[in-house]
Amino acid sequence: MSLPPIVDLELYRGDDAEPIVLRVRQNAQPVWDLTLAVFAMSVLPGTGRGEPLHLDDGQIKAMRDDAGDVLITLDIPAALTRDSDWQTGNYDLQATDTSGRVKTLCRGRLLIVGDTTR
Repeated sequence: MSLPPIVDLELYRGDDAEPIVLRVRQNAQPVWDLTLAVFAMSVLPGTGRGEPLHLDDGQIKAMRDDAGDVLITLDIPAALTRDSDWQTGNYDLQATDTSGRVKTLCRGRLLIVGDTTR
């Protein structure tokens, strides 16, 4: 058994961030087609206090590039982090295929850098 790779992410609180693109190399993909999967990502505050963040299939998209790799785009809107009162959290990104099989693609820490202007 291998653990999902660790990919740490950073965001600026309350900003409409540029989409984050994660590459899943062809040799690291499950046997099923990731471009047909349903995606979900949850971030739990590291302190155990505060509201978790959730991204769903509407904010996560996948497409295959010319090399056969799958590019997964996370589009995190400002409203998702605007009222966050915590700075670091742990996340994982999961894909579920059409038959219900789940594959965790990556995991890591999310740092939300506090903004000055509110």
